[in-house]
Amino acid sequence: MTRRAFGFPDPLQDARRVRTAQVLSEAVANSSVTGSIGLENKIYLWPAKGETLSTYEPNATGLSDALTAAEDGSAVILPSTRIDLTDGITIPIGVTVSGLSREGSILSFSGLNNESAITHSARTTLEHLTVIVDGTQPLVGVDARAAKARVRHVAVTMASHANNVKIWAGYPEGT
Repeated sequence: MTRRAFGFPDPLQDARRVRTAQVLSEAVANSSVTGSIGLENKIYLWPAKGETLSTYEPNATGLSDALTAAEDGSAVILPSTRIDLTDGITIPIGVTVSGLSREGSILSFSGLNNESAITHSARTTLEHLTVIVDGTQPLVGVDARAAKARVRHVAVTMASHANNVKIWAGYPEGT
C-alpha cells in the first residue's frame, strides 16, 4: 500500500470514495442493494471540477473516449485489466492517467509503425501501470519530453528492435 502524505490530493482514493458513495446513494434511493459496492471493472474519469465520475468500458474505445473528455486537472483511472490498442494515444494537457496496479493495469499496443505508443502533453502524469509495445519499426514506448511530464511506477516492455526507446524523457531548457 502506498503511503500518502496528509493533505496531498489523491485522485485514485477520491474516485473510490465518491464512486462508493454514488452507488450506495442509488441503492438506498431504489431500496435495493445488490452485489458489492465500490469500483466496477471500468475506466473512470475523475473530473477536475469535482463533478460526477464518468465510466467507460475497459477497451480502446473507452480509453479514447475518456481521454477526449478529460480536461486539465482530471484523472483517468484504469482498472486492473489488459487494454489492447492498435493506435498510439496522447495524454491531454494536465491530465493524469493512473492504473490501479502496475502489474494488473496493462496497455498493450500492437501494429504500431514508427510512432510513440503514449505521448505526453504538458503537465501530464502516467503512473502505476505496464505498457507493452509490439511493432515492426523503431518505436518509442512513452514519449515524456513535454514540459513537466511525469512517469512514475511504469514498466515498459518493447519488441526486440535495436533502435527502440522505452521511455524518452527530458524537456529541453529554454523552449
